[in-house]
Amino acid sequence: MNNSSRRSMVRIVSFILAGFVALGASTIVHSVRARNLELQLEAANERAVGELGEYISNIQTSLQKGLYANTPDMAAKLSMQLRQEAAGAKSSLSQLSLSELELDNLYRFLSQVGEFALSLSRKLDSGQEITAGERETLKTLSAHADKLAAQMEEIRTALESGTLTFTQAVNTLSSKSGTDYIGTAIDDIEQSMADLPTLIYDGPFSDHIMQAQPKMTSGKAEISLSEAAAIASQISGIAADELTNTEDEGGTMPSYGFSHGDMTLSITKNGGYLSYMLSSRYADEATIGYTEAVQKAKEYLNRIGYTNMAESYYSISDGICTINFAYTENDIICYPDLIKVSVALDNGEVTGVDARGYLMNHTQRTAMTPAMTSDAAAASVSDALKIVSVRPALIPTDAKGEKYCYEFKCKGENGEDVLVYINTATGQEDNILILTYSDDGIFAR
Repeated sequence: MNNSSRRSMVRIVSFILAGFVALGASTIVHSVRARNLELQLEAANERAVGELGEYISNIQTSLQKGLYANTPDMAAKLSMQLRQEAAGAKSSLSQLSLSELELDNLYRFLSQVGEFALSLSRKLDSGQEITAGERETLKTLSAHADKLAAQMEEIRTALESGTLTFTQAVNTLSSKSGTDYIGTAIDDIEQSMADLPTLIYDGPFSDHIMQAQPKMTSGKAEISLSEAAAIASQISGIAADELTNTEDEGGTMPSYGFSHGDMTLSITKNGGYLSYMLSSRYADEATIGYTEAVQKAKEYLNRIGYTNMAESYYSISDGICTINFAYTENDIICYPDLIKVSVALDNGEVTGVDARGYLMNHTQRTAMTPAMTSDAAAASVSDALKIVSVRPALIPTDAKGEKYCYEFKCKGENGEDVLVYINTATGQEDNILILTYSDDGIFAR
């Protein structure tokens, strides 16, 4: 073979190799793109499942409250919540890649809960009463929602644990291999919705406490940095010259910031109040329980000047017990005046205080005289509830105000604890809360 032929052969081989390389590179690029799209779809599906589960859980809570709603205003409020949550759940459901699945029953359930609640709201508003049959329908809907919420939680847990991906679940739907996967769970949901009746035709209060101008600090004289350091020293037990002045806070409640080791403190510039304190230390094995933690927290609050505080709800996480305290005045519990105190259960040390709710809302209130007695207000409590106790309470409103109510603690038909708030002026239900208990605390939803 002459040199010219040899060079031609080299060129041909080079072109062929280049072609294979280009083809391989193209294949790799398309494979990477396909994998990225698959991951994006997987993430979108998992996000939609999480959102759907949250909506279903909210629907379950509102339906349970609906069993005990007894006035038009509360029924209308729950009706609006249910319609919003149902619409959100439908939106999340439509985002799932479930073309192989039939979800007509689930869609029907989401549509009917809102419509049924709306019909009850209109009925109460016109002066009519809810019939025994309609309450039975509410119970049925609530039971379905309870089962659905539990199933959605199982699905979400499976996704988060990584035991199975959403894509794998959908791809293996037809195999029915006997293993647990999302397709089977959703099939179970559909079965549980199949007997849905055809219908003829809704620490508490903490979300609102930070939405107003601070009342405690308004009009108070501004203190100096050294004065704030002295207050922080007195509260923490750390010498003032050992505290480091960190970045100050602005906003509606300007504060001086201090730190030392794992502790951070904030002292308001106006009035010199403790806004919050946080220690990031870890807690070892618990040696005290909730009752002793409450006592430690109360002693601490009294020492730093926050008195007349009553404990309400609490949570326990990583050996730290966080307790909600509300100010009490003349036997009236004032939920807007909220302080959260965290106590380490290994030695009883207070590791955190958040007094911002108290500083935002506490003020010298005028004498509160109810327009009706608690006996008269009790007539607005549903007959489905058994009243256990009653006390006057001040609760915050979405409009950043306050309402004077009677807080009725009741027992539901299934033994659950229910709080009903009846307005002392109008006799209307201002709120309904359902208490849940676990080893991690007492919660209101």
